[in-house]
Amino acid sequence: MFEISEEFNIEAGHKIFGYNGTSSKLKRVDWKIKITAKVKELNPKQMCLDYEEFQGILEKIVSKLHHHNLDKLEEFCYKNSTAETVARYIFNQASEKLNDGNVEIKEVKIKNSYNRIIKYYNENKGNDNEEF
Repeated sequence: MFEISEEFNIEAGHKIFGYNGTSSKLKRVDWKIKITAKVKELNPKQMCLDYEEFQGILEKIVSKLHHHNLDKLEEFCYKNSTAETVARYIFNQASEKLNDGNVEIKEVKIKNSYNRIIKYYNENKGNDNEEF
């Protein structure tokens, strides 16, 4: 079993409706996003997968969020655009595009500018506490 990860930095705007803290007003967020996939077998080139293809697929998902007001995106118009819901959205989108029996998205981590980390993973697939 192998793991491959890709990291992205995004800047976006959002607010949390029904919340009394600083996030109740529209604010900018700077998030570091790490997406990790598990790979069972190497491909014929002895690689987990084509790194450029992996990065390109994930970049298309993440770029939809970068430099946008998340609250105005269709994906978040009926729910708060928290790091938790964004991590789940990225996980589901990446899983839909990459999971094929050999490759499986393991987890998505989002680290904010306060060094708080949220991790979303499929409970049935296990997890660990590696550094981010």
